[in-house]
Amino acid sequence: MNQFLTELRRRNVFRVAAAYLVVGWLLMQVTTLIETPLGLPGWTDTLVIVLLGLGFPVAVLLAWAFEMTPEGMRPTAAVPEGESIAPQTGRRIDFAIMGGLALVAALVIGSQFMPSRQAPTAATTATVPLDARSVAVIPFAAWSTSEEDRFFADGLTEEILNSLAALPDLLVTSRTSAFQFRGDNLPSIGEIAAQLGVAHVVEGSVRRSGNQVRVTVQLIRASDDAHLWSGTYDRVLDDVFGIQEDIAENIAALMGVALDDRLRERLRQSGSRNVEAFIAYQRGYEIMARHHFTDSSRMIEAEPYFEQATELDPTLSQAYLLQADYYAHTMVDLLVDPGIFQEAEYAELAAEAERLIAAANANADDPDRLLLARGEQIFFSDDWTDAAAVTDQIFDQERCLDSNWATNLAFLASRFDDFIDNDLRLLRCDPLAHQTRLLTATIMMHAGRAEEAVAHVELLEANNYVDPFLRPNLNLALGRRTSEADLAAWREDDPVNARLFEISQASYFGDRETANRLAAETLANPDLPLRTRLIVNALIGNREGANAAAALIDARPTRGLPLMMAVVSCKCGAPFDIEATPNFQAQMEAAGFPWPPLYGLEFALKDG
Repeated sequence: MNQFLTELRRRNVFRVAAAYLVVGWLLMQVTTLIETPLGLPGWTDTLVIVLLGLGFPVAVLLAWAFEMTPEGMRPTAAVPEGESIAPQTGRRIDFAIMGGLALVAALVIGSQFMPSRQAPTAATTATVPLDARSVAVIPFAAWSTSEEDRFFADGLTEEILNSLAALPDLLVTSRTSAFQFRGDNLPSIGEIAAQLGVAHVVEGSVRRSGNQVRVTVQLIRASDDAHLWSGTYDRVLDDVFGIQEDIAENIAALMGVALDDRLRERLRQSGSRNVEAFIAYQRGYEIMARHHFTDSSRMIEAEPYFEQATELDPTLSQAYLLQADYYAHTMVDLLVDPGIFQEAEYAELAAEAERLIAAANANADDPDRLLLARGEQIFFSDDWTDAAAVTDQIFDQERCLDSNWATNLAFLASRFDDFIDNDLRLLRCDPLAHQTRLLTATIMMHAGRAEEAVAHVELLEANNYVDPFLRPNLNLALGRRTSEADLAAWREDDPVNARLFEISQASYFGDRETANRLAAETLANPDLPLRTRLIVNALIGNREGANAAAALIDARPTRGLPLMMAVVSCKCGAPFDIEATPNFQAQMEAAGFPWPPLYGLEFALKDG
């Protein structure tokens, strides 16, 4: 055995094996470095590993069987012992190994301490104008077909986005708009920036391999497609989210945003540090986004993922808040159900919503999110003592955070103009949030600003976002009739809402015969939701019928929510008398909100 080992050493087999491993490692680093810039497929590095693995035994066998001589490669057995130059060859291999190890050390040290290939300088940061301090972070590409890796990449992208959004002097596009740009056939960076209204775009890629993660990121100036900064980070999974602070600091420096200790601490505290929790959160978020405005009952499908996320990371405030949204929508449906009120079912839903909102409140990671969680807590309670003060604070905050239900308190405060201004601010950082733009246009119609609403409606239609209610309601606010052809098409697709609009149009133009006939047909439906019954009666001037429906809602808990929605849907000022709803009246007085609402269209047939 000793003789065999001695022969292996004499033939430099061990040296060749060591040199092969060092060179192979270096080849892998070069492959991963050039893979993304050259657009190579995600399996390129896997192929290189396989080829290197297959080549290793071949290299070892060649080292055993052949020797390098001045005349070239010759079988070892054919080289006389006195003519062998194996010792000299071994020394050359030793030098090659030492050089390779030096390169390995340099690469390892460089990846830890020098992640940026181009660092920001004082000269670049000093010349950034204020209006150029805007950026969108589009979804990082996952170099894998695994669905879990895509959610992981989404989570990392959102963490970076949230870190940048924590900087008050930087305009950052919200997730709703930025995440619409994913996939292979994307527009150019300039086109993406134009649609999002920003001067810069951050893009990147994520590669997972076991417990190792490689993240590449680059900041691109849209005006000339210049790559202002790029970085490559190699991390283990447990440390991967820590790179967000470094990325945010580099981007902030390039845009002239100064970071103090308070802002750096906010960067460190942003988001979750549990990888599996964030993957679960991303799964739940995708389900919520898919069904929120189409079929809210299906939002329950997200619940297992949000529960998993908060079990793994109990501080994930936003997961609690999104999970509560399903219960909120289900509560609204029960509150306007025309049948006998299901108190036990409602109590279970309300208790779960209250628990989740309280958890979101307790775990909010910054003052702005804490404020929004507090607003939702008030909105779903019957105690509105602090409602006006919290609404003021929500409108004063400058972050681009979707308040969901909380700002709806502004409807009952008759603060439509403030609500519009708040939505316009949100649209600046979330320009493709079509539901926000839809609501903005709708409230503009309430507030007598229909001409301003036209631009928003046209923009929605240009983006192929067509809400059948929107154009007819805009016509009404502008004093125009909707054509019979358009109404016929609407009746085909959505007969319930089309009928409600026809009653509104007849009431607006004083066509009593048509309004009463359509209202009688509608009110004959025993399953008609109480909110719709209230609005129809209000539009035809049947104040007694409107008050009766409002009183039924008022007898139920959390009545402020469905009664507020009746005010918004009717667009007619006060659709009922406040005296018919004593519980709601007490809430309004506790909040200091005025009645009747100050805005609304003038319907010729409406009483009062």
